[in-house]
Amino acid sequence: MPNKSLKRITPEGGYGGVCSGIAYWLEIPTWVVKLVWIILLVIFPPIIFLYVALAYILPKYDEIPEDYKKVCE
Repeated sequence: MPNKSLKRITPEGGYGGVCSGIAYWLEIPTWVVKLVWIILLVIFPPIIFLYVALAYILPKYDEIPEDYKKVCE
């Protein structure tokens, strides 16, 4: 696992920032995490409650990390 803390990142146009935060934490593109969430949502709709819970539980970065775009896009 990467040596970063898991936090939400809300870039411009983002909603809860959960996918962006997970992508940054795992050092993978954000679209991959969003695609996985969509697939899981189609297969198991109650997963939306996990997303909402993470949006409330996970702390938020005060500002977008400098290397976010390099790592996740």
